Amino acid sequence: MLLSLMETGIVSELKTGRTEEVRLNTRVYAACNDVTGLAEELRSRFIVFRIREYSAADYKKVVLRVLTERERIDEGIARYIANRLVKMTRDVRCAVHVSRLMTEPTKEEVDRVIKILKDYDSFLV
Repeated sequence: MLLSLMETGIVSELKTGRTEEVRLNTRVYAACNDVTGLAEELRSRFIVFRIREYSAADYKKVVLRVLTERERIDEGIARYIANRLVKMTRDVRCAVHVSRLMTEPTKEEVDRVIKILKDYDSFLV
């Protein structure tokens, strides 16, 4: 039904032996991290835009804001997490994971958590 709607703008429904059609003036927007899992016939109906990875400076800014505002982490520790992770990843969720795994808000604890995550082949490479 979605493929037909995207292609023709028509939605068809079969009810007790008869078909009803409705023409809709609609647009479909979607977002995902990886398009390779989408069926080709669906993917071909979209225009794919790829968003560039954060620069190092932008990554640090975003991590600082997310950790201080949403996770309520001290600014100094948040900045330390950002500076440590920027060499390994540009995924802000990694910084959130580190902040949530810490047992105390210290630089030593940040280092300990990052080491554990790296040792266990987690998301940090």
